[in-house]
Amino acid sequence: MQFIDGDCEFAPGWVSVAFVTLMSRPDLAIVFGRRRERFRDATVYNRLCDMEWDGAPGFVQSCGGDSAMRVEALRAVGGFRETLIAGEEPDLCHRLRRDGWLIERIADDMTVHDAAMTRWQQWWQRNRRSGFAGAEAWRLRGREDPKLFRYVLSNIVWAIPPAWPLWPVLWLRVARRSGDCMPPTSCSEKSRTPSGSWNIGSDPG
Repeated sequence: MQFIDGDCEFAPGWVSVAFVTLMSRPDLAIVFGRRRERFRDATVYNRLCDMEWDGAPGFVQSCGGDSAMRVEALRAVGGFRETLIAGEEPDLCHRLRRDGWLIERIADDMTVHDAAMTRWQQWWQRNRRSGFAGAEAWRLRGREDPKLFRYVLSNIVWAIPPAWPLWPVLWLRVARRSGDCMPPTSCSEKSRTPSGSWNIGSDPG
């Protein structure tokens, strides 16, 4: 079963690639690829979103809204938790991994996304929603995943007004870890961690 967010379009050939990948491993519950921003360089916020979508291929903790899922696995864990207003995929992925299923990110282009984020207020609202999802994740499964506490604490610290002047430093750190630079000449060396990019405003896994 293929899921896609309403503000996205499929990349050519993606559905066939996802099907073949799922069929190649019976223990693979979810496969997803590279989501790209349609207007990546239109605003700094679009660029941040595109950096967030980037990550190294391999087995991962969770996926986003665009992904192909094995129906058998989805049914086995009871599907999405209907009470959540955000962070549904990481919650689902947590339950899948707990039951022994795998989640894989592959390098193929999957979807094109239009963040249409032109104002600071939009970016701030997106991060508020993500912070709420993180707090809810900690409430639901914090005992099973102690890393969620650090995620919630980080959100609180960076949201405090005295920390706001340091946000450019945080963004530069994200750019270095995701292998991107903003502007392009601001990084002398591009690199990516084995686990993928370190995201701002993304739902926790």
